[in-house]
Amino acid sequence: MKKIAAWLLLLFACIPALAWGGDDDWPSSSVFNRRSYFGYRFFVEGGYGMGMNIKTQPFGIGFQPALRYFDAGTTQGFQFGSLFYLGAGVSYLQLVGDAVEAEQPIRQITPYADLRFTFGSVFAAYLDLRPGMSYLLENKSWAFSSSVGFGFDIARSFQLGLELNLLPLNIGTDHTTQMDALVGVHAGLSFGGGCRR
Repeated sequence: MKKIAAWLLLLFACIPALAWGGDDDWPSSSVFNRRSYFGYRFFVEGGYGMGMNIKTQPFGIGFQPALRYFDAGTTQGFQFGSLFYLGAGVSYLQLVGDAVEAEQPIRQITPYADLRFTFGSVFAAYLDLRPGMSYLLENKSWAFSSSVGFGFDIARSFQLGLELNLLPLNIGTDHTTQMDALVGVHAGLSFGGGCRR
């Protein structure tokens, strides 16, 4: 797990270098000055991954390949220049696999706000923050949900990256010393006036 954390930190440290197009002298080709546009932009997205168990006493992280998920959704919003995107969306998520417990909320619908930061030109890096509320279909209740994603935004029309969902998987169970999460691959297509620039 330490190797995974080290690789993630290295990726974040390299984002400015990955985002720089390299065709002009630094810093005139700063990530803040590239592909600036304003306008409506929307995403069609999906994800697939596995469960992750975060224990608090003692601290530890473990993966659960027998607990898998898939999700699909859409986000609508506005691009403010080359860096910042603000939107809102809704997604459907379902748990699958042998490790899904009977008392867990297997299906949920999540409306969320979306704050996305994009660093770069045609091949750009992005960081995506999505706080929201999940409606748990089995429990017929609402719970706070959040996710973070990072990856690459190619030509402003195709996104590929990783996502971490902090979801209320333990509602109704006796797991009082741990928090469950989902980690997986996330892909999407985006549309709007600023794409493919």
